[in-house]
Amino acid sequence: MGHSAEKEARKRAKKEKKRQQKLNRVDPREAFKHFFEVLTICITKHPWKVAIIAFLFNGLLGLGMLNLPASKLLNNDIEDLYVPKGGPTERTANELLKLFPDKSGYDFYPHQNVKQPLFGEVMIWRHNIHNLINGTLYDEIKHIVEFVKNISTFTTNGGYAKYPDVCARRNGECVVQGEEIVDQIENNSDGSIPLSNLINRDGDNYETSLSNLADYTIENETLTSAKYLKIRFHLRQDSETMLKDSKLWRDHFVTYMKKYISKQYPKSLHLTFSHSGAFYEELGNDTFMDIPYFSFVFTVFLTYLGIVMAGGNIISKRVHIGRIGIIVTPVSVLGAWGLLMGCGVEFTNTIGVIPLFIQCHQIINALITLSNLSDVNDVKDAHQRVAYAVKNSATSITLTTLCHVIPFAIGIASNYYVTKLVCIYFVVTMLFNYFNHFVFFTACLALHEHRIDAELHFCCWTKLTPREQLVDEGRNCCVICCCSGKRPETREDTESGPERYSRILMSRFFLTTPMKVFSILSFLVYLVFVIWGLTLYDIDSVQISKVLPRSYFSNWNTYWTREFKNETIIQFVAIHPHGYTQNRTIVRDFEKLIKTKSYMKSDSFHSWFETYSSTEYKNLTTEKAFLSSVEKKFIPNNHVFKYDLVVDEIRPRVIASRFYMKTNHVPSTKAMIQIKKDLKKMIKDMNEYAEDVDEMNEDNGVVSDSPFTWQVEDGKYFFAHSPDFLATDWYMLPLWEILKIAAIQFALLFCLSLILNPSLGMAIQLPFCYFSMVGGIFGISHFFGVYLPRCP
Repeated sequence: MGHSAEKEARKRAKKEKKRQQKLNRVDPREAFKHFFEVLTICITKHPWKVAIIAFLFNGLLGLGMLNLPASKLLNNDIEDLYVPKGGPTERTANELLKLFPDKSGYDFYPHQNVKQPLFGEVMIWRHNIHNLINGTLYDEIKHIVEFVKNISTFTTNGGYAKYPDVCARRNGECVVQGEEIVDQIENNSDGSIPLSNLINRDGDNYETSLSNLADYTIENETLTSAKYLKIRFHLRQDSETMLKDSKLWRDHFVTYMKKYISKQYPKSLHLTFSHSGAFYEELGNDTFMDIPYFSFVFTVFLTYLGIVMAGGNIISKRVHIGRIGIIVTPVSVLGAWGLLMGCGVEFTNTIGVIPLFIQCHQIINALITLSNLSDVNDVKDAHQRVAYAVKNSATSITLTTLCHVIPFAIGIASNYYVTKLVCIYFVVTMLFNYFNHFVFFTACLALHEHRIDAELHFCCWTKLTPREQLVDEGRNCCVICCCSGKRPETREDTESGPERYSRILMSRFFLTTPMKVFSILSFLVYLVFVIWGLTLYDIDSVQISKVLPRSYFSNWNTYWTREFKNETIIQFVAIHPHGYTQNRTIVRDFEKLIKTKSYMKSDSFHSWFETYSSTEYKNLTTEKAFLSSVEKKFIPNNHVFKYDLVVDEIRPRVIASRFYMKTNHVPSTKAMIQIKKDLKKMIKDMNEYAEDVDEMNEDNGVVSDSPFTWQVEDGKYFFAHSPDFLATDWYMLPLWEILKIAAIQFALLFCLSLILNPSLGMAIQLPFCYFSMVGGIFGISHFFGVYLPRCP
């Protein structure tokens, strides 16, 4: 028995030891709450000082916003913001520009564009959509052309420029596609133009005049009718200064054309217009429309809190402290944006919608804190009441803040500059909001509770007379109502009618079995609509994006997509490390292979060599003889091909050349992607073949000492390039970036649910609700005509 008693004593001692260890173990959650409790007690002892210092701290940082105009931090260059950098098309363009520099300042041909083209465009048709080729319309059409040419802008150096000062030029004249058709309309009485008259003034430049017409008819080599005419005004971009000036002119083009249409609309013509960056500009204008709603929503929030927190008597009213909870966000915006602008971080108009999101978050923070405060109305000490409210709301507020900050912090690495800027401003503003909530708002909360203990008026902060004394003095009911009250002792003493009735409705109506069944059925119906919307959610090209349906771009786009074909010009570049004559056979095979592709327009092949081969001075005996015939005879007679050949000046020979071919109509970005994929595979096969041939040449003693041999380091002997490929580089990237942020938030919710409430059911339910909400944004938005472009 003694042995059993001793064994039992050891067990009890072991259990007691474990119990003590458990008691001594620090619970991280309790330690976290204790930190905020201590912080709150310190703040409540000096509330005026803390509130004033916190406000001044944000206000002084806000002075950094003066750096916005001083350092020109405002960036609304939509193409810079919305077009990702470093894609395959951009890299290829940068390589090709070293061989074929931009000549838009003096020798511009539209089909030779390596960079994205820069232009303004006007589309014209008659009211009755009859034949536009009519001499009676010439004056009106010519007036439109001259009006555009006279549009002026201020330049980056403070000067003044009209279209001829920033236009893309050739032979000393501005390149305006479609103007030669306008010239033919003059004195035209029979409504027809011989096709021979539509040859451009500098000869064959590949972009035929017919590409500027739509719904036209040709009979016996004569243009007999045309219903739509587009006139494209090309702009220079051969230097950074000219690029900026051209974009400034392009912006004024929109402004002046809107005025022209509203005040001087042609009598017999319909007119619409656009420019090369119109789609991106309209994306930016979308955000301009959203920003003014912030002030409206801010007012609604203040009104809402004024109604919800209107409960209690003249002492216990919480309406002002609720409004202070809203003011935390503007104070945070002032400090955060001032800090960022002071550090030189650029600002764009899209950032203007951030306060709206943070304001919604802050309302929840304020309501959580005030709800916890209402639970301790019976506690006499104001310090303890505030400490209880803050420490019990700290965990939920911190976790919701993390769920926003962490995904957006990862979003700073986005490929889109606008997303990068938005994420930087969002994260910093959210952190400032978190700081100000627990410092500035807590200090104001302490002042509010000190006022209650001192029985001061909620608005005037004057000492109130006890209700009994006013009754004894025979005062009327209005004086008694407005000038007396008592400190709250229960939760009901501070609740307003909406709060009280909503709780009653929740317990007696919404939580009943029939309502639970109704909620489940409603959620199932919601899921059906979401899934249905997701199956229909498809946007394939920037050209069919629903951007501002009443905008100038949307109007132009409606007619352009309906009447004109989207034919893409593709440049095919060949590198000749040992001269053109050494690998012309490979190049000819390459050209034949391209012509076999079904998506290429068979009659659009445009090659300098094809023209050269038909001349009498063709000479391919040696590279020297070939180059001599090209430079002395071919180029002087065919100036359009001058920049399709690159000559090595150190060792005279042609080391690069290019030719062109159009695609058939490309209806969507998906179709463009398929073309690009097929060309990429073909280029890869040709490069491997050319590399094998080059190795054979080197084995036979043919060695290149050209400085341009860097072009073939990675087996790059052939390139296929078009500025239109840019839309395919980042196809669906915006969607993937949003899904990445949503996935991070989903994972955070799951992990935090397990930490705070170790229940697998709750850990699954909360992320599932979030998933259904995000899915609903995409699914339901389809039925409202709201889309997310899947390309930049």
